[in-house]
Amino acid sequence: MAWPATPAWSGSCGLCARQVVINPSLAACLLRDYEVLATADDDGAIAVDLTDCEQSRGIVEALPSAAASPPEPDLRFLVSRDQLDCLKRTIERPGTVVDPVTTIDLSACE
Repeated sequence: MAWPATPAWSGSCGLCARQVVINPSLAACLLRDYEVLATADDDGAIAVDLTDCEQSRGIVEALPSAAASPPEPDLRFLVSRDQLDCLKRTIERPGTVVDPVTTIDLSACE
């Protein structure tokens, strides 16, 4: 049986995130690391790891509220190069990323 010369996922990233939940400190870290991430040789996906980024946390844990808690920020996710560029442009827009978190839709970035 012959395998195709090009993987079926090339050109689009089937494992890439469709949305990213991010907070201001993680957004700043991603922008700081953008140049390194953008030089990745992967044609299919770029692994973004924000686990080493400083995150703002209060000294005292917040008490649970009756309202739904905001989603946790995504610390690790896969994006295509186009999604990474789109994510950078979106984060750089003033007022886009707000506390405590913002969900950025990446499905239109491809």
